Amino acid sequence: RGREGTIAADVEVDCVSEGEQAEWSRETVGIGRAHLVSVLTGAFCMLCSGTLYGFGAYSEDLKTLLGWTESQMEVVGYMGDFGVYLSGPITGAFQDIYGPRLSCSIAAALLLAGYGGMAACLAFGKGTSPVLFGPLLSLAGIGSGLLYVSSLS
Repeated sequence: RGREGTIAADVEVDCVSEGEQAEWSRETVGIGRAHLVSVLTGAFCMLCSGTLYGFGAYSEDLKTLLGWTESQMEVVGYMGDFGVYLSGPITGAFQDIYGPRLSCSIAAALLLAGYGGMAACLAFGKGTSPVLFGPLLSLAGIGSGLLYVSSLS
């Protein structure tokens, strides 16, 4: 059995004949609590990092609510895509240098700033301009891309 938090390297796999039961458990494989927390956190981060791809689901309602034209909605959507795709090399390098913990923390702050700023603008009815929403969605896109890269580590 390996140390806590490591996978045991000496796991043997025997062929089980018909009618016999293989005895597998967390203890025999050596998967510790740290591995389970890491996998669940990574899966949660992957789910959160894909939120920008749902923009199309609510963009029509947002356009109606704010009275924007289709062109204005497309510009805002492109700004979000800009944040995800063009920041990729920067976010990848940042994650390589500083590691996944700091990257996830900064990604969470960027997502909060982007989506929180949009929510605040809608709640208080001020600043509902595509000029403001575009950069906010771009911040959310950068955070989304950084969170995705971090969750792969």
